[in-house]
Amino acid sequence: MSNLRCGTSLAAITLFMETYMLVNNFLMERNERLVCQLGWPWIIQHRIAYATLFVSATLLIGWNAYRSLRGMEHVSLSVSQAIVWQFVVVSLAFGVFVAMGDLARGNGVYSFIVQVVSIVCVFAIRPIVLIPAIAATFGLVIWQAARLSATSHGTLTSFISLGLVLIVACCVRYHTRMCDIRSQERLERYSFQDALTGLGNVRALYVDVQRSIGKRVNIAALDIDNLKTYNDRFGHETGDRILSLFATIISRELGGSIQLYRLGGDEYLAMSTSVPSDEFAARVAKSRKVFESRVADNHIRIGKATISFSIGYASGRINETDDIKPLLSRADVEMYQEKHSHHCAS
Repeated sequence: MSNLRCGTSLAAITLFMETYMLVNNFLMERNERLVCQLGWPWIIQHRIAYATLFVSATLLIGWNAYRSLRGMEHVSLSVSQAIVWQFVVVSLAFGVFVAMGDLARGNGVYSFIVQVVSIVCVFAIRPIVLIPAIAATFGLVIWQAARLSATSHGTLTSFISLGLVLIVACCVRYHTRMCDIRSQERLERYSFQDALTGLGNVRALYVDVQRSIGKRVNIAALDIDNLKTYNDRFGHETGDRILSLFATIISRELGGSIQLYRLGGDEYLAMSTSVPSDEFAARVAKSRKVFESRVADNHIRIGKATISFSIGYASGRINETDDIKPLLSRADVEMYQEKHSHHCAS
């Protein structure tokens, strides 16, 4: 879609250019000297070319506006490509059309170069196709200009102009490609990140488990107590603030050597391959005390009870990725046992 946006940006430029050219063309009618000098065929020929390019650019801009309003799911990719390509073909075809008329009257090829510039941004769509297309049409115009001795500034100057156009096109292509790469990197990063808390999600967990093969891991299943009751009473927006506060406090208390993941809802997982089991359990337990203290300071309560969370531990060696599953099950069982004891105590 960045290619379509790129094509649309150049179409907007072309639309402005052609509007200016059309207005100027109509104003020529009022100047009898110009009409006599240029002749009505020249004026009409250019008017047809400018008007056609104006319609073509308007179609591309209008289609992109429609696509944005309706959303990507309603848009056919083949239609989008056809809309862009009609603009490319029209730009080249009428560039040749105008240039041939100019050459027949002894003028240079610079109007064609303007038309080539107008499709520079679309170069980012299919450079392998457009380089031969631009080179072929340019060669045709240069050949005709040489045959009519109408290369007023010389063939070398014309080819230098073409080279500058292609250099700009390559810069556009590079910029578009870099934008695509950065967008792809952001999408990949977000696919491993929980949107609410910024913690790693389940996908991130399994990537880290894959990296932990051959090592012993300690995990702790963490589940906030009675969060559903809090959501029902105060709303999910307030519940989301608790989830975010939990992630901030616990991840800071655990430190960089213990990774924290949000598995979904109010379920979190702490995992480490470098911290010994006793220290691991002690740091997780300490983080619970800090969390309870912080929510109490913020007067976050359900009735008279402050919000806390239950913990379940498990340790084991990871020889393959699936070895994490029984550890997760053991940690969940222990965590739910503790949660049940909390309910009984309350």
